[in-house]
Amino acid sequence: MRKGMTLAELLAALSISSIVILTILVLTVFFIRTSGRIMKSNILDEEATKLQTSLDYIISRNWNGLSEIPDEHTISFITSVPQYTDTGLTNFATVTQMIFFDVGSQRVVYTFPATPDGTVTNVIAEHISNIVFSAGSETQWLTYDATLSYEGVTRRTNGAVRFF
Repeated sequence: MRKGMTLAELLAALSISSIVILTILVLTVFFIRTSGRIMKSNILDEEATKLQTSLDYIISRNWNGLSEIPDEHTISFITSVPQYTDTGLTNFATVTQMIFFDVGSQRVVYTFPATPDGTVTNVIAEHISNIVFSAGSETQWLTYDATLSYEGVTRRTNGAVRFF
């Protein structure tokens, strides 16, 4: 009766275990890369959703009217805001608001006058490589076509928002 393994058996066992470990290593690297791409894709999906819901909320709410689209990256619209005093509602003020694409920061930004002295700026969506706004003359829909990119992952999205 012999004890232990021969040299050939030991080498065969080591080579099989090396193949198993390398296979596990390759699969782990593959899953890590895939999960990274999925995370980046989810970030772009979130930004596309934020863009659509923010535009829908800002533009479709009451008292908004599309003023003009000075260029393909900017929307200008007017809003009637009720003015109240101690005696109640006195008048409606018309204010101009703007949504524009900031190329340098790759953001879509919303600006509106909050006080007589200044404006408030909010970021609607980030990671936007390009966005084009358009509105037909005989339609009540503002459409957009946007390209989002984040760390090498790119996605195109488009949508429409109804204005009144």
